[in-house]
Amino acid sequence: MWIAVGVIAVLVLVGLVVWWLLRGPDEDEDPSSDDDFAVERRWDWEFQLTEEQEKALMEGLQAYHKSKDGPIHVHSENAQVLLFAPHTVISLYFLAHRFVALGPEAVSYPVSSVGRLLDECADKEQPGVLHLRDDWFPDAGVDGMDTSAFADLVMDVLMKHPDQRVTGGSWNGDSLVETDVRATGRTLGDDRSALGEDMQEAMQHGASSDEAFERAYSRQQADRSRHTNHLVLDLARVLDHYGPARQAQPQTPPVDLLRMILPRMVASEIPGVLWIRPATDDERTILSDAAWNDGA
Repeated sequence: MWIAVGVIAVLVLVGLVVWWLLRGPDEDEDPSSDDDFAVERRWDWEFQLTEEQEKALMEGLQAYHKSKDGPIHVHSENAQVLLFAPHTVISLYFLAHRFVALGPEAVSYPVSSVGRLLDECADKEQPGVLHLRDDWFPDAGVDGMDTSAFADLVMDVLMKHPDQRVTGGSWNGDSLVETDVRATGRTLGDDRSALGEDMQEAMQHGASSDEAFERAYSRQQADRSRHTNHLVLDLARVLDHYGPARQAQPQTPPVDLLRMILPRMVASEIPGVLWIRPATDDERTILSDAAWNDGA
C-alpha cells in the first residue's frame, strides 16, 4: 500500500513540475537551472552522442539560454528543448542528430553551432520541431467550450480507453497536450511491480525506504525512456481541423468529431504533431486505435 501511495505522490509532483515548466517563464523568472544542462548519460536520446559531444551540446544550449535569444528550457527526461520566443518545442533526438551531423566543428565551436541549430528550429517547423501559436483559442469559445473544456475533451479522447500502453497524458494550461506510447507490451502495472522489486533489492543492500524509492524510481524512468515514445500535440492545429469538421457535420457531438480528427493526426506526419523520436508504425497504430475507442 505504501508503495502505491509513494508512486501516486511522485506522479502528482511530476505533473505539477511539467505544467510549471511548459507554461513559459515570467519576466523575472529563470526557467532553467545549471542542473538542466547536466550530462547525465541516463536518458535514451543521450546515447546518440559521445560524452564529449553531449558536453559540447549542453555547453551550447546553456550559452543560448543566457544569451539575448534566451531563456530556454531543457527537459532531458522528456527529451525536449523549449524556446519561448517564438514558442517552439524541439526534440532532443532531432537536435542531437543534427549536432552530430555537423561533425568535429560542432564540438570545437559548440556555442555558435548550437546557436545556428536553434535559430533554424525557431525559423522553420519540421519533423522534430513544433511551433506554437499565441492567442489561438477564440474568446467566444467553441461549441460552448472554453480552452480548458476543449483541452479536457481532447485528453478524454486520447486517454479514456482500456489500452494501458498509452499513459501519462497532460495539458500545459495553454496549447500543448502530451502523452506517452509504449509498443513493448509493458503496462503501468508492470512498471509498479518492477518498482517494488527494485525497492526491495535496494533496501536489502542497506538503503532506507526513501533512498530505495528514489533509486528505483530513477532507474525505472531511465528504462521507460528507452521503450516509450512521447507525443506532443498542438491544440491550435486540432482546432484548425475541428472548424471544418463542425461545418460539415453540424449535428455531431464534439467528442465524436475529435474521435475522427485525432486518429488521423497522430497516425500521420500532419503539422501540429511532434513525436519526440520518429514514431514506429506500431506506436502510431496504438495511439490512433486508442483514440477511436470510446472506452465502452
